[in-house]
Amino acid sequence: MEAKTQNFTNDDAARVNGAPPAYAPPAYGPPGAGPVPRKGGLSPLAWVLLGVGMLVLLCGAGFFALTAWVTTTAVKVVGDIPAVVVGATQTETSAIPLDGAQAADVTLNMGAGKLTLAGGAANLLDGTFIYNVDAWKPVVTYYATGSTGTLTVKQAGANGFVRTPDNARNEWDLHLKDGVPLALTANMGAGESRLTLGSLNLSKLDVHTGAGEATVDLAGDWKQNLTATIEAGVGETTVKLPRDVGVRVTAAQSGLGKVHASGLTASGDTYTNAAYGHSPVTLDVTVQMGIGEITLEQAK
Repeated sequence: MEAKTQNFTNDDAARVNGAPPAYAPPAYGPPGAGPVPRKGGLSPLAWVLLGVGMLVLLCGAGFFALTAWVTTTAVKVVGDIPAVVVGATQTETSAIPLDGAQAADVTLNMGAGKLTLAGGAANLLDGTFIYNVDAWKPVVTYYATGSTGTLTVKQAGANGFVRTPDNARNEWDLHLKDGVPLALTANMGAGESRLTLGSLNLSKLDVHTGAGEATVDLAGDWKQNLTATIEAGVGETTVKLPRDVGVRVTAAQSGLGKVHASGLTASGDTYTNAAYGHSPVTLDVTVQMGIGEITLEQAK
């Protein structure tokens, strides 16, 4: 019997042993079509990276387009805001007597400029006003009802938004009478203010500042209690406090402002000096912060 010889390829041996072939030959399509190309292209990770890149590019383009639009719109809006008309510098004075009153309610409303307030007046109010915008001419009104007078000093034309040139000038130098019981309210917008109040007979004080720098000086030999509220907007506000008169300051945060206290004892949001609880007179002050900073410091 003739023996038959069978030749095994490497793939045949692999199939006998149960292993997959070492090489997969190319597949063919219909006769004459040639090899069928294998599926290829980017991996899933590459597609993800490509998508992220396209998203970043689109977001970047959108951001720059939005920035350009906002800038253009802001310039147009600012350009549409009317500017105040600067003219010749004028100086006016005002002397308001008590007219029989024994006490007074005083309100100061300044939109923009520099305000200086102190005691030492011969009348209820002695004031000097310097300005070069006619629309800002100060308006001073006073009337007495019984034993109480009502004094209001207001900057005219302070309503609405206006553009203020650098050479615009508005300065108030005001003095109130010492010894007269006063309830004082001061509303200040943009600018600089310094209130030196230690010599006045204040029973109530409300101060509201806008943008700029403000100093409220309460140092002095107080003979009566005081309840005060100081609301700071944008900028820096300094509150000077007496050393020998009891002081309690409560900080109420309504924005992103910060409180810096020097020479006071802090307990949470309350700050007191060494004389608090020991002196017969107490200054009870509440400070409300906006975006700026408030510095509390004791007089030397």
